Amino acid sequence: AVAVGPHDHLYVAGDLSLLRLDAKRKVDLRISLPAAPTSLAVGSDGAIYTGMRDRVAVYSPAGKLTAQWPLSSPRAYVTSLAVAGTGLWVADAGNRVVLRCDAGGKVTAKVGARQSELDRECLIVPSPHLDVAVSRTGQLWVSNPGRHLLQAYTPDGKVTASWGKLSFEPEGFSGCCNPTDFALLPDKRFVTAEKGTPRVKAYRSDGKYEALVAGPDAFTPGVTGLDLATNSKGHILVLDPALNAVRIFAPATRDIR
Repeated sequence: AVAVGPHDHLYVAGDLSLLRLDAKRKVDLRISLPAAPTSLAVGSDGAIYTGMRDRVAVYSPAGKLTAQWPLSSPRAYVTSLAVAGTGLWVADAGNRVVLRCDAGGKVTAKVGARQSELDRECLIVPSPHLDVAVSRTGQLWVSNPGRHLLQAYTPDGKVTASWGKLSFEPEGFSGCCNPTDFALLPDKRFVTAEKGTPRVKAYRSDGKYEALVAGPDAFTPGVTGLDLATNSKGHILVLDPALNAVRIFAPATRDIR
């Protein structure tokens, strides 16, 4: 997993370790993790939230473990985290739901869960790829990979906006569960990543396709787990598991939409 924290410091987790890199890309913090990491988020206060398959571990900015929040369901599979004020949104791909946790780890809300057999707004998650992000205005966005959508939710679970479509054309998403990952740029645009045909794309704030950031020829065939993050400069950070590297793409222009 990859995330960006205060001062654009870079956080990377893998192989039972978590690293923080400073502005010069020098490692200034290393944390040994008790289980394989699946996701990362960093608060404005520097607190580090690390998702593992069945729990969230919380670390201080100095790297001290301060809390662990276990998920009670045996099907739990944490795949993404997003800080929202004093709380945390936790994407649980195993249960096809996104949980809102308070500062103590107590679940206070759920979105995306199936309400009935006719529910057309529930999350369809065929594989462990479910992503979540919060905009600068506090709006919750969730991927719905089985429906090839990104959707905005209210805290009580109502869908207020949705975009995306099944298509083999550049502007669409193909395969069983894409996009696998997404992130928000400072100017409200979206960045998405896909598996099957690995690629990273940029979309306007209204969901209109804008550009191919990196096409299939830029990646190892079949690579999955292209986690995404962005920084204050509009750089797009792509975790590439095939290369064991974070690749940084800079914007070609300063055009702010």
